[in-house]
Amino acid sequence: MKSFSGKFISLMENMKSDSSSENLVEKRDKTGTFRDREKTAAGKSSEREKRREERRGENFLTGNEMNLKSFLRSLESLKSQIVAENSGVYNSVNNKSEGSKYGLPIMRGLEATLKNVLDLIASVTSKMSREGNFLDMTKNSADMESYRTLYKKAQEDYAKYAEEWIEATRKDRSERPIDNKNKEIEASITSATTFFNKAKELFIKNSTIFASKVTGSSSTSTSTASTPGAASISSTIKQRDAEYTGADGDIVKEVKKLIYDKFNKYTQFTSSPDWKAVYNKYPTVSGTLRKNTANVIIAAKIALSGDYKDLEGDKVGTITPNFYKFLKASLNENKLTGTGKIASFEFFMKNRTNEELNLDGASTFLKSPSSSSSSSKSSGSGKLKVVKPTYSATPFKTKEEGNKFREWVNKNHPDWAKSNSLDATGPQDNTYIRKAYAEYGDAYSKDKTVTVKPEIKKMTGVEMNALKAKIEGLTSKSGKKITVKIVLTTDAGEPAIYYGYWNGNASSYGHFYNNKRVTFKSTSGKKYMGTYNSSTDKIVMDGSKKSVSLKDLVTFSSVDLTGETASTSQGKKAYVAKGGDGYVNVRSSAMANTGAVNNLIYKHTSKNPIGLVISSTVTKSSKIGDKTWYKVQFPEKRGNMEYGYVRADTVDVK
Repeated sequence: MKSFSGKFISLMENMKSDSSSENLVEKRDKTGTFRDREKTAAGKSSEREKRREERRGENFLTGNEMNLKSFLRSLESLKSQIVAENSGVYNSVNNKSEGSKYGLPIMRGLEATLKNVLDLIASVTSKMSREGNFLDMTKNSADMESYRTLYKKAQEDYAKYAEEWIEATRKDRSERPIDNKNKEIEASITSATTFFNKAKELFIKNSTIFASKVTGSSSTSTSTASTPGAASISSTIKQRDAEYTGADGDIVKEVKKLIYDKFNKYTQFTSSPDWKAVYNKYPTVSGTLRKNTANVIIAAKIALSGDYKDLEGDKVGTITPNFYKFLKASLNENKLTGTGKIASFEFFMKNRTNEELNLDGASTFLKSPSSSSSSSKSSGSGKLKVVKPTYSATPFKTKEEGNKFREWVNKNHPDWAKSNSLDATGPQDNTYIRKAYAEYGDAYSKDKTVTVKPEIKKMTGVEMNALKAKIEGLTSKSGKKITVKIVLTTDAGEPAIYYGYWNGNASSYGHFYNNKRVTFKSTSGKKYMGTYNSSTDKIVMDGSKKSVSLKDLVTFSSVDLTGETASTSQGKKAYVAKGGDGYVNVRSSAMANTGAVNNLIYKHTSKNPIGLVISSTVTKSSKIGDKTWYKVQFPEKRGNMEYGYVRADTVDVK
């Protein structure tokens, strides 16, 4: 009875609520008991989940630890919000409802944001599978910073597009009455088109008579733009060297003046050489239709094509009946009263909209090489041929001299070198280097810092074979599996001696070129260069000027190619090596990870210094060889660690 009373009271309370139909489940279970307790428990569970969600947000966005499980749930929640918002925008656009007019860019933005969130979810899921549910600042600072930044960016993007969609809906709603009114106007104009077409021929037929009665003779006017019908045209007037006379000559003069009246206020026309040549004695113009006039006519056609689609694609400098008609129409559209002119149907239709001159297209044409008076015209085609610029030969006699100039341009003018495809090495005289020398040759000659190395006499085939045999003799006694062979370089096809060693974990290799230049790549990816002295059997390394014996280099002995020692490197800062793999493994001890130990603190990829070199030590290893390690002091503590160790062949010290 007591239990029944409690349930009855609960039932009555639910009936008092405004949402009783939602909170009370009318069905009974097999025992006849109401299931309202389950619904109440679900509500409490929802509240608890909401509070947990708020705590999750604080946990992964701040502090020295990140709960990836909570972070993933928040990402899923953000994903659902974006999907829901994008679905709403898509439905509006698809159904042409409010906001659809401006919805497409917002929809694309939401789709891009959703892709970023999905990529982030995939990354976090992969990270969880490898490292568990928690990240801490000591080991995973870079990942934590990246995750937080990407999450905040996705949140901000979502909020921005959601706000833009609200504004787009409001704007579209306010414009709809105007659009509907415009549709009514368009319908009225369409119905009137038939009547205008019928009257069109009569208007044009009488326009000349009417204009002459009002304005008188046009023969003394300085511009025929004010006298439509002063000349008539029934066929195309083409470009030619001889001057036109008679009726055709009058048409050419009239068209020149019409173009002047239409475009003289636009610098895109008036600044061009062709314009200045045609109108150098304006208002006096000639009856010639040569290249300069043809180019001005083409530019006028391009500009008018924005309003008169029939002129699109007409890139020939001829005066056609259509062009003549549209040119006059474009001038008279704002002179419908007070001049005695009769408006054509085109004038009337265009007067109700804004003028859409394609001035950019005209300007681009007038500036192009094809519009220059020095260009030649293809015979009989009417098309203009582009003349490519030519450059004089360079003064460089050897490839070394050319490469020095190429390097100088790439160093001092990198943007120009990249946009003009000038490599740092290549032939001393081709189109690319000729263009560069025409641009920067004088500056290069005046640069006193430029020093061209004297050309080194190349080794003959006999000398190369002798050096290869010497290297094979040295490597055969080392007990290591070292490969020595003759290869051809890819750039010039010249011979080089390749020497390479695979130690089971990583490879080192290098080349002896026939100009006695030597390269060496360490197992860390760092690259070195030097010059071989055959009389001493030593290689002088670039930069350090340190000599390394031929035997030590080709047998991959433990040698320091940088010239750095504990005494010279101590007190300097260690950076990621420029010739390396782009990162440095910073470890807690002077030992590499060969499977027996995992002492990685972090991977340093920044351009900032890793730290200050405190000391140097050599660690012997049968797997990777003997390596020099630097102990570095961090600029600030990483977790609870002040020091770390880096391999000397992976860093630059300075």
